[in-house]
Amino acid sequence: MHSVQHPHFPLAKAHDQNYALGLFNLRLPGSAIATVTNAALLAEPYTVGEAGREQVVVGHTGELGSFLTSYWTLPEEQTAVVVFANTFNIHGDPANLVSQLLIQALFDFTPKIDFVEKAKQIKSNAAKRWDDAFRQFKEGRKTHVPKKDPSSYEGFFKNSKLGLTLRVWRLPEVSEHGIDQSELRMQLNEEPDQIYDLYHYNDDRWTFMPATRDEALRTGYSTYIDYWPTFLLRWIGSLDVIEWVLDPDERVPPVQFNKVVDQS
Repeated sequence: MHSVQHPHFPLAKAHDQNYALGLFNLRLPGSAIATVTNAALLAEPYTVGEAGREQVVVGHTGELGSFLTSYWTLPEEQTAVVVFANTFNIHGDPANLVSQLLIQALFDFTPKIDFVEKAKQIKSNAAKRWDDAFRQFKEGRKTHVPKKDPSSYEGFFKNSKLGLTLRVWRLPEVSEHGIDQSELRMQLNEEPDQIYDLYHYNDDRWTFMPATRDEALRTGYSTYIDYWPTFLLRWIGSLDVIEWVLDPDERVPPVQFNKVVDQS
């Protein structure tokens, strides 16, 4: 007999490291508490509490707006560690790292992990993400390939399920973008502060890729830095559908916006 739901944590190698009902149910000693965040920014995993006794640790991490949180409870020790960090997850997750440091100090875990050195490594690797993404972005461009008349891409497009709209129109004059010359402009949800210049990427793809990492952060696209395809819009069919990758998770399919002829 199979259960309808089975708790699991795909990033953890051990079967006793689980996730369900919005909480991680992990075990110490173990590396899962470290791979909840920062996993991609570490040269190699490390074990928290390697020489300590086995015990359960339950909790979660999170990000909202401009702050990070981390809380872990150790029920057998009647202990909770809660950390708030007033920052984005653009340099890695310091909240979860500080939590691990405090847990190590509270229970005198050995061998001691040098969390200051881990923090330096995480920050350094995080800074390289933009360079890697921008290099991959440029490799896919076709700057000398003839493109359709920019007016062909104009229109009002809508995704009814998500309640999102895209308005695309041709600029009366070519605008300097910083990477290339922009010929189109898009507006998200008719919001005055959600307007972006588009320049041609390749085929029927147009992009609003920022010229610098700082610009990406300023315009609120910090979560897209790791996955540059999120900065592309692709027209398909008779140019009456726009596909946009809104989720950096490659398993999530692109969102489609259908052209609306009558907006009344």
